[in-house]
Amino acid sequence: MPDDVVSDLARIEKFVVDGILPSNLVHLLAAPVGIGKTTLIMQLLQAMKDGTFWLTKQAYQRRVVYISADRGKQETDSTLERLGLTGLDFKLVALKDTKCTTISTLEFYIDQNCLRGDLVIVEPLNFFLRDGNKTGDINNFGHVSRFLLAIGKKAEELQLTILGSLHSSKAKQGSQYMVAREKVIGSIAWTAFTATTIVLEPSDPTVCDDPGRLIHVLPRDMRPFTLEYEVETTRGLLLPKEKFKPLKNELELHLEAMDQSDFTAQDVETWSNISQSTAYRWLAQKKKDGYVQEVRHGVYRKAQIT
Repeated sequence: MPDDVVSDLARIEKFVVDGILPSNLVHLLAAPVGIGKTTLIMQLLQAMKDGTFWLTKQAYQRRVVYISADRGKQETDSTLERLGLTGLDFKLVALKDTKCTTISTLEFYIDQNCLRGDLVIVEPLNFFLRDGNKTGDINNFGHVSRFLLAIGKKAEELQLTILGSLHSSKAKQGSQYMVAREKVIGSIAWTAFTATTIVLEPSDPTVCDDPGRLIHVLPRDMRPFTLEYEVETTRGLLLPKEKFKPLKNELELHLEAMDQSDFTAQDVETWSNISQSTAYRWLAQKKKDGYVQEVRHGVYRKAQIT
């Protein structure tokens, strides 16, 4: 098997989303109510299904189990219909639709519904917080850390990747938290005992209908970054706010007309009869500008906004 194929397979096993969501760990997505947590999650599932990009990084296909404490099937279907993402295939475990009045532990729902290698979405994660047999306190370091250690061990045991949603902290104007990780509600243990934290917030919290969104991506093992997105008016999808520079020259026009096929620097040379060094310089600039993704060493693909 060629080395580049082996390398690609290793990355698919190592990540759900390249660099952002390492496999077999617990991750957090935090945001105020109604800002777009579920929308961003559903767009992740679409990117995984299509093999495209989420938050500028490559997403890989996995079986998905969506454990929801606050949405039933009817509400979930309505959200997907509004977003135009009705073709998604995942297993929904909706507590609102169950007849049982007793809420079991998160470990129970995982054992009953998940298979080795799954991506498990849990909304909201803090709903399942337990300290022994009792409901835990989200502000208590011991309660939160023991809970996260337990589900972290479950994720490692079953090779599951868990992405749980939380709310972000309330803040009065002029007294906001300045560090993105500190915007997660409750004890600092939520971010101390998990891997990647993603914080979604309005660009201008003083304007109730501001469509702008800031997405702070805070992985453990790569440099954190912030993206500017906005709520698309037709369906409510979250899309990049950045306006790319106009495409002008022959190479850029060729790229604009391309589909999602892979290409190499040698292909770029033939587009406009240029030298190899010029082709590599052009590709490096297009990667920096966000037009091109390097899907593996020496192989490129036109970037797709999701």
